[in-house]
Amino acid sequence: MLIQEDEKNYFLQFKYHPLMVDVVKRIPGRKFDSKLNMWVIPKSFYPPGKYTQKAYVDIFANWAVKKGYEKSVQKGAQASRPDVHYTLPPMPELLSPHGLKIEPFPYQKQGIAYALQKKRCFFGDQPGLGKMEPYSALIATPSGFRKMGDLRAGDELFGRDGNVYHVTGIFDHGVKDVYRFTFNDGAVCYAGLEHLWNVRDVNMRKRNQGWKTMSTEDILKNGLRWNISPSRKASGRKPILRWEIPVCDPVKYPHKNYIMHPYILGALIGDGNLCNGVVCLSNPDIDSDIHQKIKKLLPDYMRLRGDNIATCPRYCICNSDGKHVNHFLAEIRRLNIDVKSEDKFIPNEYLHGDIEQRIELLRGLMDTDGSITSGRVRMIYHSMSRKLCDNIVELVQSLGGLAHIREYDRTNEGKSIEYQVIITTRFNPFSTVRKAERYKIQRGNYCSRYIENIELDRQEECRCIKVDAPDELYLTDEFVVTHNTLQAIGTSFIAKTWPVLVICPASLKINWQREWKKFTGKDAIILDDRNKNNWHRYYEMGCCDVFITNYESLKKFFVEDFAGGVTRSIRLKPVASLFKCVIIDESHRCKSSKTQQSKICYKLCQGKEYRFLLTGTPSINGPGDLIQQLKIMNRLDDFGGYKSFEANFMQGPRQASNLEMLNWRLWNTGFFRREKAKVLDQLPDKMRQVVNVDITNRKEYQDAEHDLLSYLAAYENADDEKLRRAERGKVMVQMQKLRQIAARGKISAAVEFIQDIIDSGEKLIVFAFLKEVVQEIKKVFPNAVTIVGDNTSQERQGAVDRFQNDPKCNLIICNYKSAGVGLTLTASSRVAFVEFPWTFADCEQAEDRAHRIGQKNSVNCYYFLGKNTIDESIWDIIQTKKDIANDVTGTDDQVPEKTVDAMILKMSAKSGIKKSETSTSPFDRRLDGALFSNAI
Repeated sequence: MLIQEDEKNYFLQFKYHPLMVDVVKRIPGRKFDSKLNMWVIPKSFYPPGKYTQKAYVDIFANWAVKKGYEKSVQKGAQASRPDVHYTLPPMPELLSPHGLKIEPFPYQKQGIAYALQKKRCFFGDQPGLGKMEPYSALIATPSGFRKMGDLRAGDELFGRDGNVYHVTGIFDHGVKDVYRFTFNDGAVCYAGLEHLWNVRDVNMRKRNQGWKTMSTEDILKNGLRWNISPSRKASGRKPILRWEIPVCDPVKYPHKNYIMHPYILGALIGDGNLCNGVVCLSNPDIDSDIHQKIKKLLPDYMRLRGDNIATCPRYCICNSDGKHVNHFLAEIRRLNIDVKSEDKFIPNEYLHGDIEQRIELLRGLMDTDGSITSGRVRMIYHSMSRKLCDNIVELVQSLGGLAHIREYDRTNEGKSIEYQVIITTRFNPFSTVRKAERYKIQRGNYCSRYIENIELDRQEECRCIKVDAPDELYLTDEFVVTHNTLQAIGTSFIAKTWPVLVICPASLKINWQREWKKFTGKDAIILDDRNKNNWHRYYEMGCCDVFITNYESLKKFFVEDFAGGVTRSIRLKPVASLFKCVIIDESHRCKSSKTQQSKICYKLCQGKEYRFLLTGTPSINGPGDLIQQLKIMNRLDDFGGYKSFEANFMQGPRQASNLEMLNWRLWNTGFFRREKAKVLDQLPDKMRQVVNVDITNRKEYQDAEHDLLSYLAAYENADDEKLRRAERGKVMVQMQKLRQIAARGKISAAVEFIQDIIDSGEKLIVFAFLKEVVQEIKKVFPNAVTIVGDNTSQERQGAVDRFQNDPKCNLIICNYKSAGVGLTLTASSRVAFVEFPWTFADCEQAEDRAHRIGQKNSVNCYYFLGKNTIDESIWDIIQTKKDIANDVTGTDDQVPEKTVDAMILKMSAKSGIKKSETSTSPFDRRLDGALFSNAI
């Protein structure tokens, strides 16, 4: 029993027993404080009779010990007063540039700033702390512009560098305010307040400082224009626009095979006569190099014939092969461009040629109907067709240039409406010498795009997307570059604490390696037997600054001698002194001072200026779990040492006291923790994470993989159709067998992950398919509920109700077939996939058991992939082909024959299988993702 007091009250804490509760209730004036989890006896209450309040407390305590309900009575330090509230200090702001490849969320930058100040601290954020455009926004893709609302994960789109990337995540935000962005070149796009933009001002451009990421809201707060100087104001000039955004590189549409060369088509649209049954071009002698270029570009079966009758030299394109029908005229009619001047346009297929083809198309247009001024280089295309001008704007923007349209209404002069396209490009858009020689760029900010205006436009359903481009930028309306979503690991990167050692669970080593590359661009080395004795050479030669290992391997890589089994007897290898920073992930694994890995972590961290412990669950059972972790960080003395920590925060039967004070002391010493609810407005509704793990049954998997390749060879060599069908069936069965073996090999890593989530006090939904996998997980977590095929409808509903309503039920294990649809499991915001379906739609269905109405948190989805297994291949399929609706998770289901044939054909080709080979031919190639993604 623990008895504490302050100037106003006595505080009693003891193990629950109904008789003890009955007795303590007899003390006059007593009350139970649920916040402190203690009974409070006020000193100001004066009961009648000979006993004081102190006497009542002492009598009660002695009685409890005499009866055996309590072993002893402890009187600890003064308790936290219930009327005293400890205000947590504000998080610092990161004011200096961070240099990371991806912009952190604001709360993440605060965490970095805190760690830079403290140098030795806990990253204790609740697990799962990780732009928005309207559904109608148009996104540039290889197949043309598509609406944001129509995009699906895995779809292709263009990045800022013009390359094709994929959507890796979609996060819907519901109905939001939509703002209209207008740029200095006339381009317009729409986005929400939370949308992130890459921007820079004139100072950043002149100093070559790169770009920074700002939300729409931040841009509005900082203003769109610089303060105008008195002289500029007096001259009547406009204020200078403040924020420049990047202009995209030319987008890389695939090469097209055209009958007419793009330059010829551009020249014909500009100065051609196409609607009178002939293909003619007017070309004055001053620009005679135009028809000379066309003559060289014509195919052998076409020729150019001069017509000297016209007042302006005219040239007709005719057949040279004696055919009656003009090949070019037939193509013009197919493209429907045999129209008058006011109806001209560029055929869509020519707008989507490769970069060189589009440049030649633009040069044909500009050589004929374009103009260029000297000096400041003003380039204009003239036309009476609004549609043609719109096409030219798209063409120029797809080539990384700027273009906008001006309209001149001259109907009051008896003339038609004329349109001018003002063009800015980073390449010379002319080939005719007279115009090309005037293209001389002198301004440093030539071809720059600035935000001119932002105004509230409407409300609409909005979403943000994540793309796999290195800079996470993609192209939206009118090829405007925008930014997507990160959790920084950048404290050590900013502090340059090289070399860094990362200690983490084995299942997370690959993820840490990828995170370092993604966020900092640095390659990290995973320590293994191949580099066991020479890993330090990579650092000494300047090849690597980051090294990753797991807890179980610490002794092998860093310990010279561990004779006595106690911490002081551990002698580390000299190379361990190289590290300037140690990062310990899931540090609650070091909570016990008695484990080998905890002792080694303590020795490795001694003398290191930077020590970072990462955990969402620093204290699982009580404050005592913090002691060893504080020792590792050399922070226990900040609490007065072990005895002081014990006396203040480990009193009572639960060994937990003064918790509010402890939290306050931790925050001021070297610990921070933000719950998801506190930063939810910065997080997307749903986040996906791939967890790559090594399987534990590699030999069994390799044998089965070899069998699959043998079946492929037998299939390829089968001449009889019935035999081929039989062999194809064997291939599909063997593929399913590989999935099952990989699933069994992931159980150990999955159990480790599940335990961490449950220890943090959160609930978790686990999906699997194999009954064996479900049973093995259930053995480890017997209190979990399950939903599998054998359950009756009553049993399933009972499992759902318990998971949703029972605080002690933290885990539900589900089979896809039984729980993938229809159920509501919003008590958890975490979904883990030990096995996953073959279709993205089925994955989404399973995710949406948590991601549905009633869910108040951002949903985190974890997909376990066996390293170098068929898992990676299937994941590639899911990410690149989201429209495969067929399910092949069981042997009774079938993929359409054409899909099977294509898959087997590609797999055979990648594996080097040829018709003449026998089924016993050896194959040592890994069955990787390319085999499948190329096949579907």
